[in-house]
Amino acid sequence: MGELNFINFKRAMPHLYFIDQTIVVRISWFELVVYWINIVFGSLIAFFGWLLMAATFFSKEMNIVKTFSYLGLGMLFICVAIFMFYQTFSVTSAGNIET
Repeated sequence: MGELNFINFKRAMPHLYFIDQTIVVRISWFELVVYWINIVFGSLIAFFGWLLMAATFFSKEMNIVKTFSYLGLGMLFICVAIFMFYQTFSVTSAGNIET
């Protein structure tokens, strides 16, 4: 095992319960489903964001509007993916406390 930082307990607060003077971690099946949806779709969106940004450099017929549109859309996809990964922190921290 190792030491747990206070931030793990702070993030896992929605999943922590104090029962009979012990801390109990409860992660529902719905939260696990949402966790895996965020991981899978966040990864896909990040991949497509990088693909859009790379398309600006490998396309032969690009004008300035298309270039900035692809770069902006790629950055938007990556920001959405980062937000989706951020949403998994509470379940990850609760899992760290549970083990």
